[in-house]
Amino acid sequence: MRPETRVRVERAMQELLYVPPGRRAETGAIGLLVPDLVNPIFPALAQAMETRATAKGLASILCSTNTAHPALTEAEYVHMLVERRVDGMIFISCEMADLEGDHRHYRQLISEGARIVFVNGFVESLDVPTVRVDERAAGRLATQHLIELGHRRIGVVAGPEHFFPTPGRRRGSRRCPGRRSGTSPDRP
Repeated sequence: MRPETRVRVERAMQELLYVPPGRRAETGAIGLLVPDLVNPIFPALAQAMETRATAKGLASILCSTNTAHPALTEAEYVHMLVERRVDGMIFISCEMADLEGDHRHYRQLISEGARIVFVNGFVESLDVPTVRVDERAAGRLATQHLIELGHRRIGVVAGPEHFFPTPGRRRGSRRCPGRRSGTSPDRP
């Protein structure tokens, strides 16, 4: 194959997120994609996963997708991880948590045989192993705790409505036993 043809083929493979079929775990590395490292939950999750990966003899490549356009950065990191032939990717609260987001790259990865896991988010139309919080229960438990402490005016700060955790937390808070009618978790 001519060098310029090889370059064009490799570029097309990258753009299409091509994962060679039937490939075996060869690198001993996994990709951990997190939205940022400022929120204390994400570094804690990444550290716990890295500890487990190390115990299994795997290296971790940490990718923070925190930019003004996280979907673009996530796709760029996915390209990089595919190029490095990682054995799998763990997406922690990444683009899949945006209910209105473009999830085609996940579908492409799956169709090409990539091994991926979603943490704290999911895409209903994809058959992907998922680890997530029961957001309704979390909203209900948090509200119940505040009620037990004697609070009566309770608001919910849960993020934009189009992100996976928000609607569930709000519903859980609204349905909390002992919550007075007339209080709204939607008002600041």
